[in-house]
Amino acid sequence: MSSAELSLKNATFRTRIAIFITALFYTGLHFVRGKQTAKISAVDYAKTIKLLDEFFMGKTNEQSTTQDVRHDYERLARRANLRYVSDDEPGYERRRWGRGFTYRDATGKTVKDKALRQRFDALVIPPMWSEVWICQDEKGHLQSTGRDEKSRKQYLYHPLWNNIRDQAKFDAMIGFAEALPNLRAQVETDLEAESLSRTNVLAAVVKLLETTLIRIGNSRYAKQNKSYGLSTLRSKHVSETDNGLAFDFVGKSAKEHHIELQDERLIDIVQACSELPGYQIFKYLDDNGHKQVVDSSDINDYLRMHTCGMDCESKLYSAKDFRTWMASVLAASYLYDELQTTAGANILASAPESAERQQLVTDMVKSVAAELGNTPTVCRASYIHPIIIERFLAGEFYDDYKQARRGRTKKYQSCEEKALLGFLSADR
Repeated sequence: MSSAELSLKNATFRTRIAIFITALFYTGLHFVRGKQTAKISAVDYAKTIKLLDEFFMGKTNEQSTTQDVRHDYERLARRANLRYVSDDEPGYERRRWGRGFTYRDATGKTVKDKALRQRFDALVIPPMWSEVWICQDEKGHLQSTGRDEKSRKQYLYHPLWNNIRDQAKFDAMIGFAEALPNLRAQVETDLEAESLSRTNVLAAVVKLLETTLIRIGNSRYAKQNKSYGLSTLRSKHVSETDNGLAFDFVGKSAKEHHIELQDERLIDIVQACSELPGYQIFKYLDDNGHKQVVDSSDINDYLRMHTCGMDCESKLYSAKDFRTWMASVLAASYLYDELQTTAGANILASAPESAERQQLVTDMVKSVAAELGNTPTVCRASYIHPIIIERFLAGEFYDDYKQARRGRTKKYQSCEEKALLGFLSADR
């Protein structure tokens, strides 16, 4: 069975209705040699999905995307023999008691079971957290939530969940990288679309995502933590400079960002968006001329549509994949470039797992973390593909990466990207 047939077989009832209505109302029916044929554009498909969700199920586009993401996460949790949960479910509550804590169940009764209390202690929930919720199920993917000293919501996940999520993310990297040239070509086309159209503005946001590596952000973090990402930036965060524009804002983990923008096309789009009423920067005009605010679901929908279309497995692709891919590209190219130097020759000659190799990895991680605005610990654990570091420490990186650099690169693909893609593909 072909991939197209599998996609059709696995399509939901809602998706099948969307395909039919799209063909009927947006593209019309064409009769060729007695057969009905219709071409469905990506934009029309996404538009129909949104209309169907709102009409039949009373859901907004953001709610629909959230449900799709939840479905993906539920599938991941099952792969790890876990259950996907929410802190909206009944759970245990932690309360301060003297110099320590006491725990109560969903009925308000004090937990006295020794094994349960040992499980709670093993979670190592920070003592300064308030409003602590603990999952009733020890196999819940989310084990605890709470508020830190600044009232920001924090999460503690099951170790198996962290492992399976990272594995899925890195497994998807090759497919995402292979789709990037086509995505970039589409972005270049859409940057020339009608000014302030949805297509035009989303293309600009995706271009900014890739070139600045800013997190996408979401409205919940903006409201709760006063931390911002690209989709939630406000007019107060943008200012003019001698060479263009600058974004100054506080991102995740209270990290301050200063990012300069010199691309004239992007500057024009940002300025046009800013002139529309409303404090958020990225807005567009719909088909009726009404202002709409761009949210993270719009951006992720654009990415998915122009990377894998209606492929059921494409739902895991999102704005986060840009940061993961670029972190890995930067990591591999840093190691390769350093090995070209005189000092690098000594490292190449050193034994696997040598102190020299370990130090170069440490330096590389710090460099990549600075580019992403992460801590080195988070960068190494969650963004740099582990195969790069594993193969380098084992003394198996240089020759294979150098071999992968040879040959022609595709349009809209850098030499470094081609090399890493070849390196990772050969390691499958």
